[in-house]
Amino acid sequence: MWWPRGPPGRVRKGRLKVPRQVFAKLLAASLLLLVYYAAGRLGLSLAFVNVSATAIWAPTGIAVASMLVWGYRVWPIILVGAFWVNVTTSGSVGASVAIAVGNTLEGLLCAKLVNRYANGRHAFEQAPDIVGFALLAAFSGTMVSATVGVTSLVLSGLAERSQYAAIWLTWWLGDVTGALIVAPALILWATHPRLGWSRQQLVEAVSLFMAVLLFCAGVFGGATFNSTQNYGLGFFVLPLVVWAALRFSQREVALLSLLLSTLAVVGTLRGFGPFAGRSPNQSLLLLQMFVSVVSITGLILAAVVNERRRLAQTLRESEERYRIVADTASDAMISIDEHSIITYANPAVETILGYRPPELLGRELTMLMPERLRPVHRASIAKYLATAVKHIPWRGAELPGLHKDGHEIAMEVSFAEHRKDGAHVFIGVIRDITDRRRVAELEQRAIRLEAENRAVLETARGKREFLSRMSHELRTPLNAVLGFAEVLLGGRVVPGSPDFERFLRHILDSGRDLLRLIDALLDLRAIEAGQLDLHPEAVDLQATVAEVVAIFARQAADKQIVLTHVTEPGLDGLMLDPVRLKQVLYNVLSNALKFTPQQGRVEVCARAENTQAICIEVGDTGPGIDASDLPGLFTEFSRPPWTMPGQPGGAGVSLALTRKLLEAQGGSIAVRSTPGQGSVFSIVLPRVALARRA
Repeated sequence: MWWPRGPPGRVRKGRLKVPRQVFAKLLAASLLLLVYYAAGRLGLSLAFVNVSATAIWAPTGIAVASMLVWGYRVWPIILVGAFWVNVTTSGSVGASVAIAVGNTLEGLLCAKLVNRYANGRHAFEQAPDIVGFALLAAFSGTMVSATVGVTSLVLSGLAERSQYAAIWLTWWLGDVTGALIVAPALILWATHPRLGWSRQQLVEAVSLFMAVLLFCAGVFGGATFNSTQNYGLGFFVLPLVVWAALRFSQREVALLSLLLSTLAVVGTLRGFGPFAGRSPNQSLLLLQMFVSVVSITGLILAAVVNERRRLAQTLRESEERYRIVADTASDAMISIDEHSIITYANPAVETILGYRPPELLGRELTMLMPERLRPVHRASIAKYLATAVKHIPWRGAELPGLHKDGHEIAMEVSFAEHRKDGAHVFIGVIRDITDRRRVAELEQRAIRLEAENRAVLETARGKREFLSRMSHELRTPLNAVLGFAEVLLGGRVVPGSPDFERFLRHILDSGRDLLRLIDALLDLRAIEAGQLDLHPEAVDLQATVAEVVAIFARQAADKQIVLTHVTEPGLDGLMLDPVRLKQVLYNVLSNALKFTPQQGRVEVCARAENTQAICIEVGDTGPGIDASDLPGLFTEFSRPPWTMPGQPGGAGVSLALTRKLLEAQGGSIAVRSTPGQGSVFSIVLPRVALARRA
């Protein structure tokens, strides 16, 4: 099973003595089974659309959490618990077996995806892994249970075929919220069970708990507000979530979300709160979706806050190391501002130049130079600030210095520069080379420390920008799913009508958009890890281009865009992975149509570049790209520069993935563009050597 192996049983006086480890395993397994069963029975007691489908299904979170914390070998317990719950509810053994298998496969799939792509049980420590958990475990893996379960209900006669979509949506969303609300709390508290709070934090935690109770009493208890469908009331919980994220950690945020969900469900079922006033199932679905969004938002915020704390601590430690190095170094270190005023000097300046550090602070650096070099220094620093041109090498320059007693000394000086509050700061490392006993490492250490500081700040900035764009890219299809689902649940569209099918298709298309974003991120990660599998074979370029263009024909027609393609004859000799080639063409053509305005034009032309290569050009009449934006166009997570007003900017992964997919197969991609006139993306593909024809 999932627990560590204990010593074998021992026989004493004719009786088999059960070791403590075995007893502990049996007790843990029994507790897990009972908790799963109790949670399942509680969830099914709130089943309204079907006796086996509920909007609240905590067992999904329990299954995912137990498999991530204790391993996949707990699956028999999940299988037995799921069967037990369903057979005591519906009474159908066959359907209960199928549902139990679906629930078990769901837990295994979610756990394997999270372990593979989202850092396993540590998925909630970093914001990108939290996003991965939500997409892989909550929105993707849970489809297995919903599909298997509802199909088994229909086949066994426990549900009408006409109710398939409504039951499936309720089942799926119930599992999604179980994974998003229950699993994080169980995983985080199981991996970090000790409170570790100070007395002040304990008082603050109690205050936060009381604030949550007051909020729930006011909004979901009818103590203050009794109006329904006033969704704005729910957002009053956001300050409490921000409080928990800023002052505590992801663990406390997850527990707050679980407590909020529990109290809100009780209040909603009693007819209180902004989500009441509808059918019970609709009210619970809307409530759970709201709490799930709040939970994921709080977890991401807490992860970012804690990451910033770690970065700040790293920065403080780096600065402390820099100070220790500077204070203990045998070489002099002097820092000046843009006006050549000394802002820092370490103790070694007294040994080399005769001045104590306080004697130099606030004075001009030229006091340490012979008179003849002072005008040269002033002119050179002014020129550098204006043109960034150095008048001497900044590494190992040999210059004369002026000692406090007036005699000149031979020095080796190295310079470095960084920005502080937008202003230039220069650091000089000075070594007395009169006797030559040189130490060549100090300046390197100083430069490395400066590079560490810049890297830490750049990493933090990159994460903030990535999270901002990724949040938008995830919300867009997710909001579509929620919006259309709410319309369907509201009963305003008749099942089986064209609008009903169209809304379901919108939900499906939005889900596919999420999966495409996931696939792109996973492909980038696989390429960076050297794990991308390619399967080259002979490619029929004409058929491939025509197939990809046909995919976008309807999209082009909807925007009244003229979409044409031309492929020269004889473009053979391509040995590439056809799936990856289609992915490249899809990404480039999708961007061209996305950013080309209505009644524009997109052209695809395939021609021979030379005897060794084939070129595919995709041209559009979009807004074009400024020359200053071209260098970062194919860089991961860079903001697409051609965004039009009212359109999303994108996550910045498709073109970076396109470049890497081409480079992995010996190809390349380039772009030429004129702002206001359009862009042309050129894809160059290598040709294999062809045998001469007789």
